[in-house]
Amino acid sequence: MVDSSLKGKISKNKLDFSFDDFESKVRLTSREIELVKLFSKGLSNKEIASELSVSIFTIDTHKKNIYKKLNIKSIVELVNFYHENF
Repeated sequence: MVDSSLKGKISKNKLDFSFDDFESKVRLTSREIELVKLFSKGLSNKEIASELSVSIFTIDTHKKNIYKKLNIKSIVELVNFYHENF
């Protein structure tokens, strides 16, 4: 899921954590990271679209891209990823 060198760095010492490093290793955009956080709060695609003033189809596209980049297949895996890395 996450590059093993990054995962060790995050779990060993949160002070070493850098979002720039995280973004470059996982290759999520800042918008995708924002969506991961919102999904992890339990918000639906519709609620997120409303909050960000974008189309639900835009959220769907971002979600598909996140799943592909992280090699995951469900919202449960996405929430687990969030709790392991943020």
